[in-house]
Amino acid sequence: MASDADGRAADFAQESPNKPMYRMERFRKQHKRHELLRWMMSVLVGAAMVLFLFLVWLSPLIIKSDSMSPTLRSGETVMYSRISKFLSIPERSNIVVFRHPLTREVLIKRIIALPGESVTITDGAVCIDGRYILSETDYVVNANYDMDTTVVPDGCVFVLSDDRLYGNDSRDESIGCIPYAYIMGTVRIRLNRPCFFSFG
Repeated sequence: MASDADGRAADFAQESPNKPMYRMERFRKQHKRHELLRWMMSVLVGAAMVLFLFLVWLSPLIIKSDSMSPTLRSGETVMYSRISKFLSIPERSNIVVFRHPLTREVLIKRIIALPGESVTITDGAVCIDGRYILSETDYVVNANYDMDTTVVPDGCVFVLSDDRLYGNDSRDESIGCIPYAYIMGTVRIRLNRPCFFSFG
């Protein structure tokens, strides 16, 4: 009996130094598995965010003319928000992307007047409701022209090019005032010049 007990004690004494090493090795393996799972989760979350960003929230658009110069120039790329129109109604001075009512061409213009407002242009000065004149010196060029009074229908906006020599805006009878339903989104990011950035 005594010899058996002594033998077991000897075996335990030989094995016990290896048990901490075994536990440490098992802990290291578990730690590596956890690190791998965390890394995979980070990749999946990042991929989901990128997909949401480019498939749901933002879409790219290459500017194809200088009609919005000097704000946006031909060849620049902007990102417009496709969900902003569901979160809030586009406001005056917003730059919006929409489709031509007849040709379905994608256009980009600035909102000048809102539903129910009247717009009159005299010597390039835009007058809203006959009461106040918009301050557009920061973005408008070639504004020496006149336009008779136009009343914006409900559910629509009046849009203009920043370079007023260009057409394809609400002055064109084939376009007129743009229904909210035709607006694809609001420009939020200008990739070529990162000073222009907002959320929404």
